Amino acid sequence: MVRTACTDYVINRVWGGTRKVLVLQTAPNLTIEIMTDDNFKIKTIGFGELAQLYCPDVHPNSARFMLRRWINRHPLLQSELRDSGYKKGQRILLPLQVGIIIKYLGEP
Repeated sequence: MVRTACTDYVINRVWGGTRKVLVLQTAPNLTIEIMTDDNFKIKTIGFGELAQLYCPDVHPNSARFMLRRWINRHPLLQSELRDSGYKKGQRILLPLQVGIIIKYLGEP
């Protein structure tokens, strides 16, 4: 079982605006930082729901197929997801897994 501590804080960007940084502490030696906007919150979410956020204009089945295909075509993303406890066919994604997907694919 993977345990995750989540913290978020605000940093100033060079141009004076601010963005949130989500910090996922997965182990004492592994920390993932993800830049996020205020309109997307990283949380436990269904795989199909996340797929619909990435592909809102297509049928839900097609959106799931497309997200699965993007994940399968990205070996580093696959590897990190597997290390986080992700299993093929998993329907619910943990915040850590959502964060990893966003790290590689960007925000939906």
